Amino acid sequence: MKLVILYGPPAAGKLTIANDLAKLANIKVFDNHQVIDIIEPIVTRKYADFADLIYKIQRSIVDAAVDANQQNVVITFPFAANLQRDVDFITNLTDDARKKGVDVYPVFLTCDEDTLRSRATEESRKAKGKITTVELMNTMIEKYDFKSPLRIEGEVTFDTDAMTSEEVAIEIKKLADLRSI
Repeated sequence: MKLVILYGPPAAGKLTIANDLAKLANIKVFDNHQVIDIIEPIVTRKYADFADLIYKIQRSIVDAAVDANQQNVVITFPFAANLQRDVDFITNLTDDARKKGVDVYPVFLTCDEDTLRSRATEESRKAKGKITTVELMNTMIEKYDFKSPLRIEGEVTFDTDAMTSEEVAIEIKKLADLRSI
């Protein structure tokens, strides 16, 4: 099994790149919003431990995928370097999967803050319950460190201002030595 972890700020292109990668290679997409979409109708973001609940469920699903060893998986994860729970999630997931013999490819996606603001208003984001206003994106940019990578073993960084999503997906496919579909 191969596990690609795409992480970075909201609107960096994580899901777009994951979907492009899935079109090129034998890999299944696990978007962080899949869990949110299931939980939020029952437990809203007003719940104090909402993020912890989401992280716990995401982690359980990825752990099951690792234990089953049936599919290559690309997971998307919004990441802020100044949130210890984000650092811990990726670090622990990577370490634990590697201990089980999984090839893990941590990929940090970055782009300019103006790009994050312009992407926030894209129509495709509304259907997924993502950040959809410049005002909210500005609040997030002020509050969180979206520029700093994790600096974990094997991490690669792609600037989604400098490369298209398809180009990044092609590079990840090569990096992870994924088979074509």
